[in-house]
Amino acid sequence: MRRGAEPPLSPGVAAPAAESGALYLLNASETALDLVAFRGMPEEVVQRYMHLALEVRMPVTDAVHAGEILYLTNREEITSRYTTARLDGERVT
Repeated sequence: MRRGAEPPLSPGVAAPAAESGALYLLNASETALDLVAFRGMPEEVVQRYMHLALEVRMPVTDAVHAGEILYLTNREEITSRYTTARLDGERVT
């Protein structure tokens, strides 16, 4: 599947009226997630988060650990739950 492909991601992003989204798959060794499709994300963000080790605390890794969908509705919610999140290139603490 090519990166940024619309078909697998469009329904999931459109359903909650999201501006952006990403589709990750668990790698073969089940130790990390690999980005396989995205929408509405700047290239520098895509490059930074292409591969995520499962021990890194991020929304997508938390969803994998919980075994359920995680909905975050705004930047304030993201930065309050994930203190290492970045906005406009600056670390939010």
